[in-house]
Amino acid sequence: MRSWYVAVFQLPVLPELAWRTFLARRYEHLTGRSISDNGARGLALYRANWYRHQTLPAHCLVPVQVIVPRRDPFLSPNLVDGLEDWVTQLKISEVDAGHWWPAEDGEALARMLRNWIADFGERQ
Repeated sequence: MRSWYVAVFQLPVLPELAWRTFLARRYEHLTGRSISDNGARGLALYRANWYRHQTLPAHCLVPVQVIVPRRDPFLSPNLVDGLEDWVTQLKISEVDAGHWWPAEDGEALARMLRNWIADFGERQ
């Protein structure tokens, strides 16, 4: 239910209008960054990824780190439950942050990624 908005994003025109009218200002207020029409163009990703029957591989063999913002109002931290059943090299990292954390604190995200890559390299 947290991702109800994905269904709304399938509508024509309305999501782009909402983005330009309301959401872009909120994002810019939260992050201090102007993003022009990037968000409206990002709606194309939601549309492209709308439900399609996909056959998933039995196991993911590449290293995967999932960063979970615990205070995300749109995505439940429980979405990672069961990933360890098909990802052989999985690291789940939680951050005390919300949905826009990667944009709000890109330096912290980059630091986490650098550390994960370095740790992985040391294990090889």
